[in-house]
Parts: sequence; structure tokens; C-alpha cells
Amino acid sequence: MNSEAHVNIAKAIDAVVSSLVINSTVAIVCTTQSKSIVQVGSGTLLSIADSCFLVTAAHVARATQKMGGTPGIIGLKASLPTALTGEWTLSSSDSESAIGDKYDIALYRLNENQKQRLTGCEFVRIGDVDFSSDLQNGYFVLCGFPSVWSVTSNNCSEPLILRPLLYGVTSYVGLPTGLQGFDTNYHLLFEAIAEKTLDHQGRSARMRTRSNHWVSMPGGLRGISGCSVWLIGNVTSPIHTWNPKDARIVGVETGVFEGAHPTIKASKWNAVLSLIYAAYSDLRPSIDLYIT
Repeated sequence: MNSEAHVNIAKAIDAVVSSLVINSTVAIVCTTQSKSIVQVGSGTLLSIADSCFLVTAAHVARATQKMGGTPGIIGLKASLPTALTGEWTLSSSDSESAIGDKYDIALYRLNENQKQRLTGCEFVRIGDVDFSSDLQNGYFVLCGFPSVWSVTSNNCSEPLILRPLLYGVTSYVGLPTGLQGFDTNYHLLFEAIAEKTLDHQGRSARMRTRSNHWVSMPGGLRGISGCSVWLIGNVTSPIHTWNPKDARIVGVETGVFEGAHPTIKASKWNAVLSLIYAAYSDLRPSIDLYIT
């Protein structure tokens, strides 16, 4: 896709991206022992039958555990986080290490009180997921909260300042050689170009630090780890034919590759469904409706 085409998408993205994309995205934070609130990553709220989950990257969940504080989530419209005091379900049986965890997926099952506290948030459903294997002509948006745009709260009674990012990308067209841990059977690969950065209203938003320095890509995306990758259109179709209702999740952002060909890695979203199916037998009848 050329630069002109991307500019046209940027102008239209506020209409193309539905509120579900923004409102189902949450920041994952940790309240430290010193009572400060630090952002660690991003995630997506998912509902299956009467159960609700947080979906993120396993390395984000592990990071909160290593910090020794209380993990939590906070949406764009919330002022304070909702604490997560229960157990995580990880795609690797070893909760201490990401070695050998090809999916890098984590789940947290929300209780009723936690759900009620998520004011202004929305939950995606399995019907909002696209399990297609051919995504070559897709145009995608990653929605998350980059750390360089967040301001740590030094007191639990003060709000954490967050700003969401919509990062518009196309599939990487080169050969995925020399990318450690990348496997086409489990992962998707996308471009990582600074000029394609947008804010949550579709405006061009080259990323700067709070001290006004340019942020390199893809390293500057730190903090969006665990966010969902949304398919919002087909680059072979006119942009005016793209419909917000057609947006579908295809993956979970789990890593980046820097160097000569900067790229973004996402685990395919069927890994999320497989993990839920294996860990929560009560939800298997609901999942079977979509996979049979």
C-alpha cells in the first residue's frame, strides 16, 4: 500500500473503526508496593455465554506477577483500575518463563463484581473473530495503550493518564527469515512503520516521548503488548465500502522484531479459543457452536 492510500485510510478511520474496538481495549496496570500505578500492557475484554475474560499476552501477565503488586485493568473511560486478584491461565504450563510458549497468551476470568466495575467498556464475542488463514490483502488496526503516552500515577487515588493508539498496518510481504520464535503456523506478521501511526481518532500521530523526542519503531510500541489485531478492510476494495460492523479480530500482539525490516508479531486468535476450550470445560458447548 502506498503512502497516499494510507493517508486516505487515516482520514476515514474514525468512521471505519467501530466503538467496540476502542471500548473493548483495556490497559493492564500494576499497583506497586509504593502505591504507584504503572502501566504494563494492553488487553481485550471477551464474553462467552455468561462468562467474561481479559485476553492479553502471557509475558504481560508474568510481568505483573514479577512486580509483586496487584494487577488491574482500566478502560479509556475509567478513572481508577479494577483489581485482578485471582489466578491467570497461561498458554504455557510454566508460569515463570516464556521459553517454549509459542502462543504467549494469557486469560483472566472476571467475576461479577469486576465486570460491574468496568464502566464504559464493551466485550467482544466469538462472532467478532475471523479465523481465516488468508489475510494477505487485509488492512489491520492494533489498538492498545503505548507506555510512552502514559503517565504513572504516584498515588492510588490519582488517575493514571492513558492515551490509546490505533496503529494501521498491512501484512508483511517479505520473507520471515531470521525472526526468532516466529512460526507461520501460529503467528501473523505485520509492517512496523513510524509514518503509519494514528491516534484513536484516525489522526496522524508520529510517536514522541513526554520530553518530545521521536520514538523509534517498533520499539516505541511497548505497552500495547497483548492488544488485539483487528481486520478492518480489504486493500483491494474501495475504502468507502468498508463497514465498521465488519471489523474482526485476527490476533493478539505478542512481540516485535527490530532491525532492517521492523515488524510486529501477533499470535493467531484461535490460540485464545483453544486455551479457553482446554481450561474451562463449562464453556465448551458455547464454543462448539462456532467451531463445528
